[in-house]
Amino acid sequence: MVSGAQFELAPDKSGCARLRAYIIGDYGSGDAWQAKVAEAMTLLARDEPPDLVLGTGDCIYLAGDDLLTGAPSAEMLSERFDTYYQDLAASFFQCLGNHDLIDVFGGDPAPMIAHTYQSRIWRMPSSSYSIRVLPPWVAVHVLNSNVFGFDGTFAEGEHFSVREMERELDAATEYFSGFQGLKILVGHHPVFTAGKRTYRYRGDGEIRCMRRLREMIDGTGVHFYLSGHEHHQSHTTGPACEHIVQGCGGAGAKQNPRHSRRMNGTRLSDKIFRFQQVMSGFAVLDMDQHLYVRVRFIGIPAHVPADQFRVIYEYDWSGLDEIGDRSLRPCRQTNDNLRRRHSG
Repeated sequence: MVSGAQFELAPDKSGCARLRAYIIGDYGSGDAWQAKVAEAMTLLARDEPPDLVLGTGDCIYLAGDDLLTGAPSAEMLSERFDTYYQDLAASFFQCLGNHDLIDVFGGDPAPMIAHTYQSRIWRMPSSSYSIRVLPPWVAVHVLNSNVFGFDGTFAEGEHFSVREMERELDAATEYFSGFQGLKILVGHHPVFTAGKRTYRYRGDGEIRCMRRLREMIDGTGVHFYLSGHEHHQSHTTGPACEHIVQGCGGAGAKQNPRHSRRMNGTRLSDKIFRFQQVMSGFAVLDMDQHLYVRVRFIGIPAHVPADQFRVIYEYDWSGLDEIGDRSLRPCRQTNDNLRRRHSG
């Protein structure tokens, strides 16, 4: 337990001219895959320490196929999360996934929120929240994507709620409104995917249930949307936003040959699938006060030790005007009546 006198949500980074974030999601089931990614993160941090870690959800899975017996508690997070990442000595800002929220904690986020005040590294002060200890040139908001749905499709059917979805959209819109710097949004469910869900819905790589979020991203000028859920590492460019999926933190790091994927470089009218690969790992996001941004995907090939991690993809932007591709077709906004019909 971290006492109230000692507790701080995270070290104050408000005066920093540069910032480095690790990005990781879909951490695993407490097995060797998860341990290897955690070790690689710790090894890289010796030379390139992160200022913070942004989690894209599913921080904990059921171990094996057995259902939990007894009431789950935050103690599980001490055993199945803190143990792996405590050597990194960085604050992990988490978002709610579907496996941790629903499968492990039965739809109740309270144990995960409570662990914020018991752990030296775990941070989830609410189901959705903004990170307040950052430099004035960057804004980061974390939302709960489980409540989203559109046109009869749902992120997680039993948790879909029009009211909660609107609340998430309003909170993010208010936070980013008028902000002139780098805008980063974090959630679990992707807007675009080059992975196994790419041919679902209308077959164009859009996760249809997240359409309302896509509208908000385009409308508020979010520059980066970081997500997980798909067990791969990928980068997709939209009209004004770069979509980064990090879902290979230890879970399901083996590509299913039955699932079609988009080829790297595939360009559609509203998106460019720049890169996708199924390999255990995480991402490093470097940024500075001049709004230069660089993302690197760190991969750990199967059957090699953690210290043989390598950069499998890299991309950079010299300013906000380079983010996105203005030649792509923006998302068509729905009017209020259509929105209510699709959401209800």
